[in-house]
Amino acid sequence: MLQIIIKKISLRYLILFLLLPSVYSCKESIENDLTALQILDSASEKLSTWKSFRFGLVHEEGITTLSDGFYQLKSVRGEVVLPRRVKLETNVITFGQLVKLDIVLIDESSFWTNPINHKWSEIPEGQSPFGSFDVSEVILDILGSMQNPEKINNASGNIQEISGRVEAKVFEPLVGISDPSKIADVVLSIDLETMNVISARIEGQVNPLDEEGVIRIIDIWDVDAEFSVDPPL
Repeated sequence: MLQIIIKKISLRYLILFLLLPSVYSCKESIENDLTALQILDSASEKLSTWKSFRFGLVHEEGITTLSDGFYQLKSVRGEVVLPRRVKLETNVITFGQLVKLDIVLIDESSFWTNPINHKWSEIPEGQSPFGSFDVSEVILDILGSMQNPEKINNASGNIQEISGRVEAKVFEPLVGISDPSKIADVVLSIDLETMNVISARIEGQVNPLDEEGVIRIIDIWDVDAEFSVDPPL
């Protein structure tokens, strides 16, 4: 009798094991039935509920010259508590020297560190090269304005890539000023399980000072993680 019971239990687990792949494949099939535009709309709706996130911006090619012309941005890592509490750790080139600048943006106020003595000071309103820096605004505008979005087939589980074209003015919160005659090729990576945007690859000139062939990559993680961004002074 005991052997019969064991066999029945084993058979039950075997059937369940065999059915699991089909269950997951059905779930994936349903998710992938969404059009590119539907995914963008869902990601946009989800982003509007974000409370916080961390991000990194690097250049695969080229560099970003900010609107004042004195600073060239190589890379930046940031923490954002929405709507407008931002902490940035930047690597910039100024007067031919690579320097690290820490920056905090609280509503309309901007603070940064002196690259020599690393002491904090407040930047007068309207004079901060990072005063309008806003990754969430850029991603939200990309989601809402991407032209001819298309799904890119890939084998990355729940991660769906979507490609399209985006007008240069969308990127002003990153680069300060834009060239209205330019348009960038963008590839977004979206987690279909959470509908969070996890990366954006931006290829092409959007700033009048951009080099030809510039490629910017934004990575996003720790969405809705608990942390704070406070004034440094």
